[in-house]
Amino acid sequence: MHARLAPETGGRFTHTCVRIMRDTAFNETIEKMCSFKGDVSERFKDTFKKRKCVSKVNQAEQDRIKAEVYANTTEQKNMVGLKDFCLVHKSAYHNL
Repeated sequence: MHARLAPETGGRFTHTCVRIMRDTAFNETIEKMCSFKGDVSERFKDTFKKRKCVSKVNQAEQDRIKAEVYANTTEQKNMVGLKDFCLVHKSAYHNL
């Protein structure tokens, strides 16, 4: 898994919004874990708002997605260690 990510699900517009939410959550998580300073997650948040995704993905679903992404990302980090985890994602993150 590299900076981007998340399988897409749902209808066309909801599907896009769910993907944006998953990508936001993933990048926000690696920003915190790896101390990345590119604010990529902020750009995804802006896109989420501009596409009016708040009306398509309710708060409960947003919270569920964030928790799922955090758990999966933490599991990946724990399997390889923080240093290697951050190295794997650094280039992809900074290229977004």
